[in-house]
Amino acid sequence: EVLWQGYHYYEQVGEHEQARELAQELVNIEQIVEEQRERLNPNRSWNLSGLELPPEVGERIADTRAWLRGTGE
Repeated sequence: EVLWQGYHYYEQVGEHEQARELAQELVNIEQIVEEQRERLNPNRSWNLSGLELPPEVGERIADTRAWLRGTGE
C-alpha cells in the first residue's frame, strides 16, 4: 500500500524518477513472494493454502508494470 500510494504521489507531483523507483519496488514484490513461497515447507499445517498475494495487490502490480512499460522502463 505504501509503495502504491508513494509512486502515485510522486507521479502526480512530477517526481518521475522517484515514482519509477517506487513502482519498480512494487513490481519486485511478486518475485520476493515467489522466492519465499519456494522456501516454505508445504507440510506445515499453517501453510495449507500457500503464500499468495491478495488479488488487489496482483492488480496493482499489473497496473504498475503497465505504467513502467509506458515510461520506457
